[in-house]
Amino acid sequence: TTAHAENILYTLSVTGVTDAATNPNTITTPQTTTYQYVSELLITNINAGSVPYATGKLNAGDSVYVDRSYTFLSLPPALDNQLYIMTANGDKNAANNQFLNFTVNQSVDVYAGFADPGDLPGWVLSEGFAATTYQAGGSQSVTFTYFKKQFPAGIIWLGGNSGNGGNMYRSEEHTS
Repeated sequence: TTAHAENILYTLSVTGVTDAATNPNTITTPQTTTYQYVSELLITNINAGSVPYATGKLNAGDSVYVDRSYTFLSLPPALDNQLYIMTANGDKNAANNQFLNFTVNQSVDVYAGFADPGDLPGWVLSEGFAATTYQAGGSQSVTFTYFKKQFPAGIIWLGGNSGNGGNMYRSEEHTS
C-alpha cells in the first residue's frame, strides 16, 4: 500500500478473517470503519508575552519557563512526554483575557497548570477548564495543579495569569 496522506478520509473494510482462538471466530459480515489520518500533534504560531515562547516534549528535568532556570522535578504520568509550551515567568502579571494564542493541527486536551489553584485567573473556570488531580513538582518548591479543557483543531486562546500564585501558568497539550 502507499503511505497515508495528511487529513484524508480512508475506509477500511474487513471480512473473512478468523482469529486463533480454541473455537475460532470468523468475521463473516463485512466490518467497515472510516478514519482520517493526522500525523503528530503540532503547535504553531505561538503569540504571547515579552519573549518568544518555545515548545518541547515534557519530561522531568525539563525547563518550566523560557526565562528562568526552574525545572520540572516530577510529572503525572498522563503529561509525561507530551507536547508543552514553555511560557515566560516574566509574563506572570499579564491580565489580558486573550493573552496567549497558538494553533494546533488536531483536537487536543489543554492542561493549564497553576502554582496557586486557590487564586486562579477568572478566565480559567469561565472558559470551561475543569479541575484535575494532576500535579507536577517544580524546582523552587513550586507545585503546579492542572486544569483541563478540550479544544478542536485551530487557534486556541488562553488568558493571562493576572499575577495569581506568583508564577506564570504552564500549558501542556496532548491529542484528545
